[in-house]
Amino acid sequence: SSPPLWASLFAGAVGGSCMSLIATPMEHLRIRLQTQTKTVAEGGYSGSVDAGIRILKEHGLAGLWKGQGVTLVRDAFGFAVFFATYDRLRMHEGSTSPVLRTLGAGSMSGIALWTVRYPLDTVKTRLQADSLVTPQYAGMGDCFRQTLQREGVRTLFKGFPACILRTVPVNAGFFAALETARQAFDVLAGPGA
Repeated sequence: SSPPLWASLFAGAVGGSCMSLIATPMEHLRIRLQTQTKTVAEGGYSGSVDAGIRILKEHGLAGLWKGQGVTLVRDAFGFAVFFATYDRLRMHEGSTSPVLRTLGAGSMSGIALWTVRYPLDTVKTRLQADSLVTPQYAGMGDCFRQTLQREGVRTLFKGFPACILRTVPVNAGFFAALETARQAFDVLAGPGA
């Protein structure tokens, strides 16, 4: 049996919200390093630690956590949909084997996650790649507005097909491993332990 829909949505949103607090500075550093054009000799970052220390010194915690608002929305909303989708699809008993049901539910959950998350991820990436000194965007809403005005809605989904091609096997495998581990735990510890 699956938890009620509201419980899956709530648990996913809480988990995603907590995750965003850790993900934001790590993703910000990754994006800075991936998009920098200066060499170390020209003043570019030498790695993640160097980037983190320099951003923290020059721009404080707000600089390191740049993009936290959009990351929080992306992850709370995305993981609410992710786990609710999985729980709803997994609960349907049918002629399909439990393994195929898990693989299918995992794949569809990944597709649901990235369908709602991808436009927010595009905005997050643009905000985090933006200048820390003279930013082009005033925040999440401004970035959405400017992106839509200049490039249209399709730009929010650039790279989406590749993301979906990745997410189907990744999330099918994730949930297959999760369910296998749950079954092994039930055997070792006894059901309901």
